[in-house]
Amino acid sequence: GKVKRRLFLGHLAGPPPAPGAAVTGAGSEPVGMVVLAAPAPDGGSDLLIEAQAAALVDAPEPRIDGHALRIGTLPHARPDGR
Repeated sequence: GKVKRRLFLGHLAGPPPAPGAAVTGAGSEPVGMVVLAAPAPDGGSDLLIEAQAAALVDAPEPRIDGHALRIGTLPHARPDGR
């Protein structure tokens, strides 16, 4: 079977990346990609990210174009973030 992919909410301190930009984990290993990005009201960017649940949640310090990515939860997310 296929590995399950999910939608995540993220916040980036930098400018909004283009859709399709890679989300990387340890060693610049790709773990997902940006689906949609927009400037956040309080600065930085808010993002929707599509990724393998386990890879993104377990990735140490996920990044996009060198900027640290903070993963949030969507209103329908499970308590464990997966």
